[in-house]
Amino acid sequence: GAPAQEQMTDDPFASAKQLLVTQEWAALELFSCEATNRYRVSIPNNGQEGPVVMYISEESECLERVCCSANRSLTLKVHRGASKDGP
Repeated sequence: GAPAQEQMTDDPFASAKQLLVTQEWAALELFSCEATNRYRVSIPNNGQEGPVVMYISEESECLERVCCSANRSLTLKVHRGASKDGP
């Protein structure tokens, strides 16, 4: 079955006027091999990345990333905090 959803009790975006989403770069992409995407969501500070409040990681199949690129199936896992170790 589907995983249970976690209820966020406090809103990390309540005071944010802007959000900055930064895609992390993987060295594997130097060799034209599509890696899973990872993103950091932060509240910017003077146009620069500020405190990271959310981390997003992709789960997808390697063959689909290489052959289907933008038309692939994927699952995005959203984590609280600066890494995939958060809830």
